[in-house]
Amino acid sequence: MKKSIKGERAITLIALIITIIILLILSGIAIATLTNSGLFAKSKDAKNKYLNSVDKENEELATMNNYITSGRGDTNKISDLIEEVTFEIKNVTGTTIQVQINAKSSNSSDVRGYFVYKNGEVVAVGESNLITIKNLNFKTEYIIKCGIIDKNGKIKESGESKATTVEEEILYDGQKFPSLISGFSPFRGDITTYEESNAFIKYDNFCQLNAMDSYGRVGVNTTDKINLTNIQKIEIDTLLYNNYGSSFIGTAYLGIYDKNDNTLDFTKFIKYSTNATLNNRERKTLELDVSDIEGEYYIKVISLHPSNVSYYAFFVDIYSLKLK
Repeated sequence: MKKSIKGERAITLIALIITIIILLILSGIAIATLTNSGLFAKSKDAKNKYLNSVDKENEELATMNNYITSGRGDTNKISDLIEEVTFEIKNVTGTTIQVQINAKSSNSSDVRGYFVYKNGEVVAVGESNLITIKNLNFKTEYIIKCGIIDKNGKIKESGESKATTVEEEILYDGQKFPSLISGFSPFRGDITTYEESNAFIKYDNFCQLNAMDSYGRVGVNTTDKINLTNIQKIEIDTLLYNNYGSSFIGTAYLGIYDKNDNTLDFTKFIKYSTNATLNNRERKTLELDVSDIEGEYYIKVISLHPSNVSYYAFFVDIYSLKLK
């Protein structure tokens, strides 16, 4: 009997060793395949190209800044074709300030380009007179000044003006905007026409995501990508409940992703599960920390019915969606 047990242990140990060897071989093959395919190299190359483009843009701005700054005290570099430069602040969000630059000139063809100062430094240059200053901080005051380059390469500048970015940026607020009229694309995981399923319903001061039946999934994506650089968090104000009973648990997701789709795939997300019911609804504010995120992403909100209970639903009522 003892010999039998020892034999079985020996066989089990041998099988384990063989399994480990096979896994090591497969791992080696996988690594070799990735290396040979150039995936790592391509990823590194893409990163290097991005960094190079950023460096190039910074160098061009530095050159322009030096040129314009040196021309301030040089009467030979001040434009005699542009009589006056003024600007108007058209739009202010939490991370951007948009300005419209106007030139008083006898001939519109005298203008070759526009530039914008932020706190004394050139931060944007363009051929259009409508320029957006990006990657700003929330609730921060900036000193803005604009200028024009004429066809002879000479400059003319405006006076200064102050602009303060907002404390929060509202993507949706049911109290102010009775419905999600723009900027969002609703979806349901199992069918394509959300109107027919009543999965996405607009009310007077909120919109409702109604995930029904077995493993139903309903949600909204922002229609366009949003630049999350310098944004600290995404906040959504919700009311959560189901129409089944306290034993039924539904889940709300708030996340970001680089694709506009109806999956549960996220670059970063938070989720909250609850068994709140029609008679005991739960008001919940979900906050997703994106302080470590840079670049543009879609924002996605999902109501998930994560069980095989049929003919019942989990509701996520959205009252507001904000960037802070």
